[in-house]
Formats: sequence, C-alpha cells, structure tokens
Amino acid sequence: MITVQIEEIDDISIDVGSEDDVPPLYLLSKKKNGVKIYQISPADHEKRPIEAVKHVLTNFLIQKNKFPIYLYLEVYPDLMVDFKHENIDFEVVHLEDFKKRDYEGDRFVGFYQVLRVKIDNESVLRHIINRTYNLATIHFLYQLSYNEHLDFKVYKSPVDAVVPIYHMLESSSYIIAGYDGLYLELITNEPEFMELHQLARFLSAIVNVKI
Repeated sequence: MITVQIEEIDDISIDVGSEDDVPPLYLLSKKKNGVKIYQISPADHEKRPIEAVKHVLTNFLIQKNKFPIYLYLEVYPDLMVDFKHENIDFEVVHLEDFKKRDYEGDRFVGFYQVLRVKIDNESVLRHIINRTYNLATIHFLYQLSYNEHLDFKVYKSPVDAVVPIYHMLESSSYIIAGYDGLYLELITNEPEFMELHQLARFLSAIVNVKI
C-alpha cells in the first residue's frame, strides 16, 4: 500500500521555484481563523511519487463521495481541442494574456485559459484525473473543490500566474496540487478535518499514513 506523510502547516505555501517572490499557490480572502491547511505528500521511499499523489487525490474524493466536484486547471489553448475530441465537458472561466517563457529562454505572448470541468461521478473522476494530472507537473494551476465559482488574482511579475482565492464562507474544502504535482494541500474548515488525527484516520482507509 502507498505511504504518505501529512502535516499541518501554518502558512500558505508559495509555488517554489528558482525566482524570488513567486506567487502563492492560493489566497485566503480573510484571516485563517477556523481554517486548517494540511500538506499531503508521498513518503520518501515511494518510487513513483506522481502516481502516489494521483492515487491519494482520486481515492480521497471517492471516499468523500460528494458530487459534483469542480476541477479548475490552466491549459494551453490547443489542449481544449483534444478535450472536445475526448468529450471532456469544460467551460472557460478565465482568460489571461500572459508572457510565458519558452524553453530557449525567450519571452513570448500567449493566451492561457483556466477551465472548469464538472465531475459528476466516480468514473468521470478517475478518467479526468488520469487524463489531466500531468498539467499539475508543469506548474499549471490544478485544483479541485465543490465550489462551482472561484475568484482569481493574476500575477504578472516576477512570475506569471493565475492564483485562486478561497473565501471559506461555509463548510468547504479545496485541494490544490503543489510544485511539480508532487504534493497536495488540503485547505478546509469542515468539522471532520479540524484535527490532524481526523485526517489521518480518514486517509488510513486508502493509504498508509505517517504523521
């Protein structure tokens, strides 16, 4: 069985990289009172960490058994053509004109969309995560929640990014992929996850848990 490490963190993570002052993974619209932030990552010995994270993400949501789920992800425009061919139902919820850096280090202007994909059941959930999680490994926004509507803040210096804003106005949870897709952060104010041991007990049905 896959082993993961979980810890409660006090501060919002930044999406670590080579540049200073990089944007945060997400923003909270009010003080953190009553909100718990947990980081879930594969244990050091896991040889396929991305697959381990996908397993945790998929089965956490299946065990929650609450639908619909909304996946928000940043994509290249041409990927939407593939989604249409694969009958993946999506809606563009944010369009931004970014200057992205190509592999030669030159700057160019490109249009990047944030899509919302509605997930109605377990079968669709498995398919969508398997098909799209690779985007999380290239530093694109990849987050899931039960909230159909999200606000965003755009950063254009020094690193271009679309950052979701979590209002936490009612009992809710958000899951966002961290750097290279190698870990997850769970941002929650749901009573069932107010203590670390509660989350560990919930996850122990699908993975081995280290605290």
